[in-house]
Parts: sequence; structure tokens; C-alpha cells
Amino acid sequence: MLLNKYQIIEPTQNRGYSVTAQVEDAIGTIYFVKWIRGIEKDSRQSKILYQKLRHLKRANHSCLPKIIEYD
Repeated sequence: MLLNKYQIIEPTQNRGYSVTAQVEDAIGTIYFVKWIRGIEKDSRQSKILYQKLRHLKRANHSCLPKIIEYD
């Protein structure tokens, strides 16, 4: 159980600085989850990633998934 809300349905996969998995909520909606690891919160890599995510969050199209951010 992840965040007491999501059940991991696929094994996690390590990919460089991130870990990815598919999770499912209580009503059966499936999400793709990505954890960023190995970088400091105030580092240059973190700032670059934050900028890219900020641009992606503004994108609005039916084919693009919604980005949900948890601290």
C-alpha cells in the first residue's frame, strides 16, 4: 500500500535516478508513478526537473495524463 491510498500492481523498476511502478486506487483507476531519488532538493538537477515538470503541468490534452504531485 502506497500513501495508504494506492496498491502497487506491477513490480517497481529502478531506472537511474528514479523508480517507477503502476498503482491502483480504491475505485480501480490505474496510475503510473515515478519517484525521483538520489538528488538533493536544492540541487541544480532538482531545479531543472522542477522546471520541466512545471511546463508539463500546464499542458492540457486528452491524450496526456494528469500530473499529481506529492512532496
